[in-house]
Amino acid sequence: MKTLAAFLLMISITQAEPPIIALTGPSGGVPGDILILDASASTADHYAWSVTPELPDGRQTIMPLEGGTKCLVTSVPGTYSVFLAISTADGVSMKRHAITIIGKDCPDDPQPGPQPQPPQPQPPKPLPDGKYKLAADAYRWAVAINDPTGAANLASAFETVGSQAAAGGFSGISEMLKATTEANRAAVDRNKWLQPFFVPFDRRLSELNKSGELTSIDDHATAWAEIAIGLRRAAK
Repeated sequence: MKTLAAFLLMISITQAEPPIIALTGPSGGVPGDILILDASASTADHYAWSVTPELPDGRQTIMPLEGGTKCLVTSVPGTYSVFLAISTADGVSMKRHAITIIGKDCPDDPQPGPQPQPPQPQPPKPLPDGKYKLAADAYRWAVAINDPTGAANLASAFETVGSQAAAGGFSGISEMLKATTEANRAAVDRNKWLQPFFVPFDRRLSELNKSGELTSIDDHATAWAEIAIGLRRAAK
């Protein structure tokens, strides 16, 4: 089976980093102020907010806005600790932001309470197994590179060639592999992607080929679709 690795150059793997929280907003105010904390500059898939203390009469102390990227905070007198947790497939980051609302002899002053644990964002949904279980492999290889744009471009390349193959657009597997190589070369920096992605990808395809699981164009089209799913997840 013709290898894709023959067309690429070798570099070292770049490890992915946990998300960085970019949180801005006021640290104080007076009753009646509209106080909004803004974390929209963070790069994350999930946002979760909590606050302590809560208001004793059951009124809302915080209200997430715009899909959770921002948060409205009460302006009832008191000192509040607002916790934000964000997550991506690479990890979880958390941050605390203090706000003090100044008021005189206000009966609504919240009383200090126990410090809650910061909320834990929901983990991303697991990738589907598929026939060859290549989606999880492709995701694992791609996230090591930390190149979301490249992952999205490469996903498009595999989707395009896989769709052409499923539609009978190639006369044989060699022609499909050649088209894949050309599309992948145009999609990503081959130096950056060789060792973390294409070398294990080529090794895995060789194993499937030797075991007789990957012998037809339709088999390859299915494998390409699974790889594209994993790359799409890595691009988020």
